[in-house]
Amino acid sequence: MDSVSQIVLGAAVGEAVLGKKIGNKAIFWGAVGGTIPDLDVITKPIMSEIQSLVFHRGASHSFVFAILGGLAFGWCIHRLYKSAYSGQILNGVLALFLSCIPVSIIYFIFGNDWNQYAVTLVALVLAAIIFAFLSKRSRDLVRVDSTATLREWQWLFFLAFGTHSLLDTMTMYGTQLFWPFSDYRAAIASISVADPLGYTIPFIICLIVASRYNKSNPKRRFWNYLGIGISCTYLMFTVWNKQRVTQVFEQQLSEQGLEYDRMVVGPAIFNNFLWSAAAENKEAYYMGQYSVFDVSP
Repeated sequence: MDSVSQIVLGAAVGEAVLGKKIGNKAIFWGAVGGTIPDLDVITKPIMSEIQSLVFHRGASHSFVFAILGGLAFGWCIHRLYKSAYSGQILNGVLALFLSCIPVSIIYFIFGNDWNQYAVTLVALVLAAIIFAFLSKRSRDLVRVDSTATLREWQWLFFLAFGTHSLLDTMTMYGTQLFWPFSDYRAAIASISVADPLGYTIPFIICLIVASRYNKSNPKRRFWNYLGIGISCTYLMFTVWNKQRVTQVFEQQLSEQGLEYDRMVVGPAIFNNFLWSAAAENKEAYYMGQYSVFDVSP
């Protein structure tokens, strides 16, 4: 999924694990955890486009990384809050995180039209500006409830990494969940890499409402779990919808007497109502589109 969706999912996971103890800091660290697997894109400037595509959603999206990374990052953050330099380090992490959001949005819009080194430079300049601002004005992130245990921090990052990978598996591009034991890319292909109206925006609204309540208020957990529930329900709908749409494509191919060896079916960008299919045999490819609002073949 797109970066915003992964950030929101990670934030909701963080809130579910530690929100009752550390409030909005749990949302922040969950969001950071939801971003980390996609940092494998930093190798893009030193790889060809094909190599970069293969490397992305590889090792950093596996169950092994979720387990080992969860243990390592959880331990680091737990120790970080006990460090005398925690303020500067945390402001640096926050600055880098915040700088990546506008840059990733711009890069998503313009794609390869942006020079990759220019993107990195812009992100670092933004991070430096944000860091200078935070160093003077914000110290709240440094203070954290000491009752947050090592195991809870590790559980937070494990779930943030794991749910990130599972959400990516719902898209067309595939995720190497079983690396290093297999390079097979699992792909359910039931949702677009960006689906703001169905998935992201309702999730964001629930998370924002939850963040406005005090950490001890039950309404905070209600709104957070409501967002998780809505998003999971929508994902289940996309799986059901894909099965129905696939049957439509199979029926059309059969009625037209077109035989095929394999077929790929996936939704168009930004929605789950317009779908495309590519069927292949030894002689040809057959391409088709179908909308759930269509009234004719």
